Amino acid sequence: MNTWSINLLKELLNIKDIINVSEDIFDYMRIVDLNNVKYEQKALNTLFFMSYSTDDDIKNGFIIKSFDLRSKANEVIKNNINYTFVIDEETYQNLDYESKKAKLIIVDNILDSIDKLYKYILMKKKAQVVAVTGSVGKTTTVGLIEKVLKTKYKVLRIYSKRITPIILKANLINFLNDSYDYIVLEMSIYHKDHVEILSDLLNPDIAAIININSSHLEYFSSIEDICKYKASIFRYAKYGFYNNLDKLINNLRLDNHKLYYKDDFIYDTKMISFDKLFLEDIKMNEDYLEYDNAKIKLFFASTLSAVQAIVSYKIGLLCKIAKKDIIKAIQEYVPVENRIQKKKAFGKEIIFDGDITTNERIKELANNNYKECYLVIRKFGSMENNKRFEKVLPLLDLFTKVFVFSDIEYLDMFKNHKKVVIVNNHDFMKELNGKIIYHYSGYYRSFKEYKEENLNILENEIYKIMKPEV
Repeated sequence: MNTWSINLLKELLNIKDIINVSEDIFDYMRIVDLNNVKYEQKALNTLFFMSYSTDDDIKNGFIIKSFDLRSKANEVIKNNINYTFVIDEETYQNLDYESKKAKLIIVDNILDSIDKLYKYILMKKKAQVVAVTGSVGKTTTVGLIEKVLKTKYKVLRIYSKRITPIILKANLINFLNDSYDYIVLEMSIYHKDHVEILSDLLNPDIAAIININSSHLEYFSSIEDICKYKASIFRYAKYGFYNNLDKLINNLRLDNHKLYYKDDFIYDTKMISFDKLFLEDIKMNEDYLEYDNAKIKLFFASTLSAVQAIVSYKIGLLCKIAKKDIIKAIQEYVPVENRIQKKKAFGKEIIFDGDITTNERIKELANNNYKECYLVIRKFGSMENNKRFEKVLPLLDLFTKVFVFSDIEYLDMFKNHKKVVIVNNHDFMKELNGKIIYHYSGYYRSFKEYKEENLNILENEIYKIMKPEV
């Protein structure tokens, strides 16, 4: 965590007044909720910004619902009386009598103050930035890259499924210092400008696109446009990596620092290398993949896992990490985000998948190298997935059998498929031989960890779900 002296804040910010403040040093900047409770609890002196969303945040689709802490300033101060608060003059005038006794720093503009702190941090930054985009598997790819880079370097990873400008700024203001060698993060695209805006804020030195599919197509005129807009991640990068087996991504080409999609010019770029993953050179079975005269055991034997491993492998080599250390890191990697996990249940090893992006996720899970692979659907996605349900049904043909629980939503859409068996409990799992993928859509959003007590809550209140073996 970074520390900020009151004297430095006076230099950087346009401070109008300081009231009741005795602290000389602040060690946590509470700009937006980062779900980092341990850091907030550890902090001795917190500087709490009365932040708010802008019209651009809504227009650009970074947030769905606007927020404005200024309108709740009295309540926020009452609930966090030990903090020092950054507010503007208008908010100060609207405080009640008791709130004006709090520790206050009055600035001309709250968001401008956050930007000034962010620019100061970037000016001191020594770390190179590694950024990943794609439609499915970004989080695991970033986790793998982090694991590989950490074998030699100090790495700051920005955790968030949906990184927005203010989340990015808050993370770096608090945690980035000159001891870090690399920053790794994913850049998601929900509206067309998202990757461009994020890459403007934090220029990637190394960037990768792992795949393109129809996720969030409702915001774009075509899937080709998704590829073009995601390609903005390469504008500042010196080194780019892309999945050459993805037909859309393979339409990108670099020519004299200009990036094209087929013959359409997209962006000028700083890239000196635009490297294919050469996935056609992979030999893969249920146990491991062979690539570049190396054998690598994967967490899951799928095409997506191979893409994730090879992009991490190539970035590791680029960053001068020993080949043996890269392979060891990939083989030891366990996803920490709890969206996909290996678990023991009913005497079987299963792949437990709790991701919300149902049809895209099932597509990637179906493209695996297992001789027998069974899909169990315990809960199936949202209305967003329902609208694209026709894309899910052909994927079921890729599994040996698909078991669907009788109490799920959209059961009628499944029940006539030739591979589908409707079930009421888990008795059938005892008889299965082969890889079992257990899909429980949205699980990771409900609980951050796969724990028996969480599963008991779900069983009692929502669905009957399997219990892991002790």
